[in-house]
Amino acid sequence: MLNYISSHLAFVFFIVPRTSKAFSHGWCKGRFEEKIAQNQTTINGKSIYFTTSTRGNDSDITYDACKAICGSHDNSIVNDWAVRLCSWVLPIIILTFTVQLPPLARRQKLWAVMRLMGDPIGSLLWITKELRFYDYCLAEGAKTTAQLENPVLEDEHAKNGTLVVISTGEPGDQAQKDLARNFARIFHASSKSNPGRDPREIRELLGSAMSAFSNAEERKRALEEIRKQVNEYGPAIAALKSRSTLRSLVAVGCFLFPVVIALVPALSPPASGGMLPPILILSPLLLIVLLNGAIGEYSNLWSLSRVLREVQDKILACLPEQSREGVAAALSPTVRREDMDLLTYTQISMTEPPRMEIKKGRLSALVKRHVLEGILLLIFPLGTALAGVAIGTAPTFLNDRHFVLVAIFVAWMGSWGVTWLVKDRERRVLRLLVVVTHFAVAFLVVALLAATTCGWLGGCKMWTGYYRYGPGEARMPLNLTEIFNYNGNRVYPALATVCLFLNLAAFICLRFWVLRDPFSVITSRYSKAVEVEAGLELA
Repeated sequence: MLNYISSHLAFVFFIVPRTSKAFSHGWCKGRFEEKIAQNQTTINGKSIYFTTSTRGNDSDITYDACKAICGSHDNSIVNDWAVRLCSWVLPIIILTFTVQLPPLARRQKLWAVMRLMGDPIGSLLWITKELRFYDYCLAEGAKTTAQLENPVLEDEHAKNGTLVVISTGEPGDQAQKDLARNFARIFHASSKSNPGRDPREIRELLGSAMSAFSNAEERKRALEEIRKQVNEYGPAIAALKSRSTLRSLVAVGCFLFPVVIALVPALSPPASGGMLPPILILSPLLLIVLLNGAIGEYSNLWSLSRVLREVQDKILACLPEQSREGVAAALSPTVRREDMDLLTYTQISMTEPPRMEIKKGRLSALVKRHVLEGILLLIFPLGTALAGVAIGTAPTFLNDRHFVLVAIFVAWMGSWGVTWLVKDRERRVLRLLVVVTHFAVAFLVVALLAATTCGWLGGCKMWTGYYRYGPGEARMPLNLTEIFNYNGNRVYPALATVCLFLNLAAFICLRFWVLRDPFSVITSRYSKAVEVEAGLELA
């Protein structure tokens, strides 16, 4: 952790003192000023001025004159391209490498990180589905707790029409909530070690096993023991997750620091609109990295399977012998040790949590779920739109860089579509197609954003408002000091603030309000005493 922080701080202090604001318009303006100073105001018999009413440094220059004097190509890479890359592109790339990943080979970790830029839409949807599955496990844990706390026995009292209710837990809602969370942790871990396992099946098997007791006293002792074991092993399972919200916050802070330095007028000269697209269009990565850090990943699936086997043995010892087989099959991990890496590799790529049954009365929850996903997905077109505004301010307006932003958004949608179509397929060639697609789109996105940030497509066609005015009416103002100062001091900081604030606000709302119940299952007040009491050795 210390090496991680120091490397990021060293990176930040390396790039901040070298930040500068160069743009192709200044170089082209200098060429025109030389011509004007030499009294050369015509090219091929045509005036370089768009109108004859204004001449000199405050005039507008025609598109043809701009091409003739400054060049007709749009591949103008600025001199400070290395500084721009370090200030605006590399920080967001480094941020993606801070995501929490399970133990993987290097090539698998590289692909997992590249997927964030190659398929950020699918990555965010996968995170929301994981949180929804935690919520589903919590609901099933609450139902299991209710069954354990208030079982109904069909003994001789029930035969006479009397229902006997036995409570095994301490009175109070907090104890029941803790028990429900610990059941949810066991259910979630079981689904990881048994791909496709539905927690509802485990709950029903436990209920059937408990109904096999012949008398109330035996059942009460079994319920007390199960409750004890679940409360011991639930926090231990949660502790196996490598999660660190603090680490993600530090990474986001290291990313935001140079951005704030470059955008605050009092700390840096005004920025140009071409520099902002990387942090605006890739801003959803902030939300993904923060959610990933808060959720985490199981650090060792083999240790998780071993803990589940211990839970299974302890629970089975409490049940009647004739009912143990079904519960053992539901709780016992089915993945071999040699398949653990492959399982982890596929889980972070495309596998889905078990389908959650939508029963009557849960329609409102279903609607809220889709509304939540729809709102979250709006950050992608929003970031693209704000990036379009940044590169479309006066005097450039609509230009070729807007088509680059559209191409990036379309590529993301296509990558998400490929992942969605192949997610349930088992053929190796189809999974390879997903990997290749993610790599190709990620490299395409980084290359296009890096090129435009460094000045690509920033020639005469952009500066003369070619698409807004047309070829005959296109013109480039020579004096843009007032416009640059207004955009750099007000428009660009406002766009970046709105975009980044919405992503940070979305994380806070999800973490502490909308999805606080699933996160209560993920977090754990785990201590060494619990480990010793449960007989675990969690390295």
